[in-house]
Amino acid sequence: MSRDKVVQQIFLKACRLCARQEKAPSQIHQKLLHYGATAEEADELLTKLQREGFVDVDRFTRAYVSDKFRFNKWGKIKIAYQLRGIGIAEETVAQAMTLLDPVEYEAVARHVAKAKFTGLGAHLSPLERQKKTLDFLRGRGFEFDLAKKISSNLSFPEQS
Repeated sequence: MSRDKVVQQIFLKACRLCARQEKAPSQIHQKLLHYGATAEEADELLTKLQREGFVDVDRFTRAYVSDKFRFNKWGKIKIAYQLRGIGIAEETVAQAMTLLDPVEYEAVARHVAKAKFTGLGAHLSPLERQKKTLDFLRGRGFEFDLAKKISSNLSFPEQS
């Protein structure tokens, strides 16, 4: 088979991949290399995929932020860190973060904190439970000030 036909097959395979799921340009570039394209061919194919609307960094970033927040209950810090790790520009990340509703963001953080706090049990002191909840929220990527505010307002219901 000629190289042009191979490259065309790689392009079609990449089109099918992009049609199924949003991917970052760096992820698509890696896939193109994995499929057998040379670095130069991968660059050309990626440009073609972007021109034809199969790959869009803004669309990917918006979808990623929305999905990781809604389904994984991640905070802004963790989401931004992961996006930077796959080569998304800081400006694009910041723009996508503005789409998160601040009220919903805090409500999700409260819900996650409450679930963690109640799951810790009564054998820990209130201060230990608050610290563990704060650490948990920070690990999920929520900002320190928000995590501290939420964890300091949690308490077990009084037992009779």
